[in-house]
Amino acid sequence: MSNKKALQLNDKMIRALEKPKSKKWIRDGGGLALCLTPATKGPWRYWYYIYISPESGKKCYKSLGSYPDMGLAAARDAVTLLAGEVANLVDPRAKDRREMESRINADAEKRQQIETEEKNITVNKLVSEYLSKHAELKKTSWKEDARILNKDVVPVWGDKKAKDITRRDVMDLLEGMHGRGDGIITNTFKIIRRMFRFAVKQEIIATTPCYAFEKGEELPRPVAKERNLTELEVNAFMIGIDGCAISKEIRSILKLILLTGQRPGEVASMHANEINVNRL
Repeated sequence: MSNKKALQLNDKMIRALEKPKSKKWIRDGGGLALCLTPATKGPWRYWYYIYISPESGKKCYKSLGSYPDMGLAAARDAVTLLAGEVANLVDPRAKDRREMESRINADAEKRQQIETEEKNITVNKLVSEYLSKHAELKKTSWKEDARILNKDVVPVWGDKKAKDITRRDVMDLLEGMHGRGDGIITNTFKIIRRMFRFAVKQEIIATTPCYAFEKGEELPRPVAKERNLTELEVNAFMIGIDGCAISKEIRSILKLILLTGQRPGEVASMHANEINVNRL
């Protein structure tokens, strides 16, 4: 680093300076100095305040800005203010560092507060997030999820913290729906369980309260509904299907399904060698 004798700069003198091959310093006095660099891109003239730290006793260089973005007058004003801090035993660079650390700590505390609030969100907020971030994006029946959650869940749990909902709470909610129909109760549970699985994946809660629910115990066991077609209904099907706008092959398959009671896939993939015509 080379230094020139301190002198009073002016704008005409600064504009006349040529870019050096190596870094050079030109002092203006009062601690203000202009550093000339051989930079190939961007600014190559930078203002610095050079001073002895009242805190450490060491020589310090505080960057002020580049020329001509910061003019000579503005640089001198900045140095006057900084020199006042030094006179009051404050190190400007140390002060900047402390302020930066304070901002970083404040930002960290704010992020932690936000994270804490997110982890302590209410069921009402969880319902909103589940619908907007999951159900609406991945389910064509999301409106039904919204209807059930807003009708049966939000009025009961809305103001509670999602993380505080227990298995007992889920059981009480389902028991409170007694008489509404087994299908409605089971479907409500499935939607609640899906919502809490979403909450676990989003790290809103640690575990889901919807565990160990068995059909026939905590959940109603759906009753299978079966009915045999009457002779008149079979006759109406056999006659009516011939008038439908479908291919002959499809009509034959549908008739064979009715006659044999086999699954549609089995009938559709049936081979001729699987049919014993002697028993027909």
